Amino acid sequence: MRQITTVHKAFTTATLYFKDNKAVIIYRMSQNRKIAQILLIMLVFTYGCAGKHGTEQTDYVAGYLNAIQNIDGVEANHNERFTALARAFSNLKQPGLKEILESAYAEELYFNDTIHTHSQRDELIKYLLESAAKAELVEVEIQDIATSGNNYYLRWVMVMRFEAAGKAVESKSIGISHIRLNADQKIVLHQDYWDSSQGLYQHLPVVGYLINRVRAKL
Repeated sequence: MRQITTVHKAFTTATLYFKDNKAVIIYRMSQNRKIAQILLIMLVFTYGCAGKHGTEQTDYVAGYLNAIQNIDGVEANHNERFTALARAFSNLKQPGLKEILESAYAEELYFNDTIHTHSQRDELIKYLLESAAKAELVEVEIQDIATSGNNYYLRWVMVMRFEAAGKAVESKSIGISHIRLNADQKIVLHQDYWDSSQGLYQHLPVVGYLINRVRAKL
């Protein structure tokens, strides 16, 4: 059993226990009952999502390991390799993004960005377009490409600007993408190695507070 205890002005204490992959919250409420109730709902929702993502994380690890066993890649054409991918992610708010993504990815694929997993190009494009629509800016700059057989590893820097709880946020993060291509030079495997807690979640209300508290105790 793991225990995390956090203190907030609206609570005397709020203690979170993890047991058998389930989150149990035990708390004592302060005199400001209304605020405490609201924050409790947010806390339960936050850890409900965390538990769900924990399951997804187990699934994506298994899914990724299965994908690299079953999806063979081919050598990239050095004259064209990753051109469409670089164009797409250089600005996820650009006009014509859907068409650029269609030229970069195969119809059936394995994609995981540490948050969501997709196996169909249409689903992936919808996800990327919806994610970009929620932000003011999403730009990824590919800085280096390493090769190992038919595997390609792209090192990149991502800048995002978005609003969280009425506050403007600019997030800069780093990551690596493992890429495999098919015979048509389209991406059939895309696995990101990215710290989403650093690049995204730490900027969100309540979630960011809890993440920073946990980090402080490590």
